[in-house]
Amino acid sequence: MVQPPGFVDSNHPSHVCKLRKSLYGLKQAPRAWYKELHSFLLSHGFVNAISDASLFLFKNGTTVIYFLVYVDDFLITCNNSTLVAKFIQLLATRFSVKDLGSLHYFLGVEVLPTATSLFLSQQKYIHDLLINAKMDGAKAVSTPLSTTDSLMLHDGSPSPRMPHPTVVLLVRSVSRSSIEAEYRAIATTTSELTWIQSLLRELGIPLPTPPVVSCDNIGAMFYCANPVLHSRMKHIDIDFQFVRDRVTRGLLQVSHVSTTDQLADALTKPLPRPHFHLLRSKIGVSDGATVLRGRIRESPTSKEIS
Repeated sequence: MVQPPGFVDSNHPSHVCKLRKSLYGLKQAPRAWYKELHSFLLSHGFVNAISDASLFLFKNGTTVIYFLVYVDDFLITCNNSTLVAKFIQLLATRFSVKDLGSLHYFLGVEVLPTATSLFLSQQKYIHDLLINAKMDGAKAVSTPLSTTDSLMLHDGSPSPRMPHPTVVLLVRSVSRSSIEAEYRAIATTTSELTWIQSLLRELGIPLPTPPVVSCDNIGAMFYCANPVLHSRMKHIDIDFQFVRDRVTRGLLQVSHVSTTDQLADALTKPLPRPHFHLLRSKIGVSDGATVLRGRIRESPTSKEIS
């Protein structure tokens, strides 16, 4: 580093300083920080998760510690509250840390302990987004998309017609057929499932049966298991074809589900209010006030460290 103004050695003005540690704000600082933290954790028996570089695992007999890193914030959980306290003290011998206590809010997610589980909510995060977009005064609606409105050629203001780009924002991509669109969606889901399976294995959570992807398109479902490359599907990128490989190896099941029971429709299609609310409840979306009433205690083994 160039000698800073006011601290230049008059005898050696052209000399530079050799840094003992990375300076805050340099582009190399994040990597240096992660490398130092990585070395510290590994020296104390942790292993770095393969599926997520920010996750570290410690296992000793029946004792398990999960250590999650986000920049300079740490999330620590363990099945032994005494060990968590000791580890935080050990961490404080090497780094300057501040114990924020039991987990309440992390990366936009509120954590609310209930009688039997932890409820994760993004109500505050969504409210903050609405405030930033100056939409906090907007009225709530029963469904995200209207079932009565239709797009017309000359509706709305011109260049382009305003209702049209509003709908375009909801489209993923353009597909040549409904089978292709469904197959692409299955491939995207399978990719996420593969990562989740890898993460669960590292956390020591076994999966007794292969995961099931429900599809309401029979043609796409058959294509997942059929090794014959149909002519109208041959243009699909080769990276989508790994779905058939996982189905053939018994690592994934693709089953048919009736359109009326397809849970994903609540997020992709305009539905009548009763049907939308039914599907919303089935995917686990709950009223935050209901969950708050069931809150009984704080989790003693989950800590957030800054």
